[in-house]
Amino acid sequence: MDSKSFEFTFRIEKHDWDKLIIDASLLLKLVPADQWDSFRSYIFDQLQDKDGSPQADGFKITQFKYSPQDSKGSFRLSFDIDRHFCCSDSNSCSNDYVDMKFSYLNALFQADGCYFNWTIQ
Repeated sequence: MDSKSFEFTFRIEKHDWDKLIIDASLLLKLVPADQWDSFRSYIFDQLQDKDGSPQADGFKITQFKYSPQDSKGSFRLSFDIDRHFCCSDSNSCSNDYVDMKFSYLNALFQADGCYFNWTIQ
């Protein structure tokens, strides 16, 4: 499967950035809703198996690293892929992640990463 990268780009004010450095989970609240929608669509498009109408949700930030000298860093964006199968009235959930690299310069946050579908087809 051809993997395309995804990019988040938005502004984070300095006072919010200073808080985010202490608590990286704040990043989840700062991402604009339209970019979350785009990310969910990106994940859906990368999945070969569309059964159960898979949806990415339950986002978490882990392994957050930032170098102020370079204004660059990385983090892991973990998430659930929820599925609901109407015919059998059952649900399933799997966990996955995208490793992101980012830069923060002049209040502009840019992060990009590539989702790899680990499911063997």
